[in-house]
Amino acid sequence: MISFTGSTAVGRSIGQICGQMLKKVALELGGHNAIIVLDDADVDAATSGGAWGSFHQGQICMQTGRHLVHRSVANQYVSRLAERARKLVVGNPRSNPVHLGPLINQKQLDRIDSIVKQSAAGARLVGGKL
Repeated sequence: MISFTGSTAVGRSIGQICGQMLKKVALELGGHNAIIVLDDADVDAATSGGAWGSFHQGQICMQTGRHLVHRSVANQYVSRLAERARKLVVGNPRSNPVHLGPLINQKQLDRIDSIVKQSAAGARLVGGKL
């Protein structure tokens, strides 16, 4: 049996090979999981969950890729989530206690920077810097 946790692209390849070999396979693939925040939500609890799901560099398979927030609480949610993001300590986990370590390499930094810069029309950066 082959068990794989990772990207959809690699999972497809592994699945295809395992299918040809008639080998059992379990694939836990990267997704675009969403957190849904309704109009009656406890915004502090929602931003706590949203922050935990989003601010860990993607090393878990249940990463929050999208925040779907009811418009009546959207501004409050964005403000509180950005506040949580600004409080995160980023650095070398071998040197200091940090919430987030560095990105793996310059290629990943460039990729993320590009995603932020090419985001949908009307998007605005509310935490961090470009």
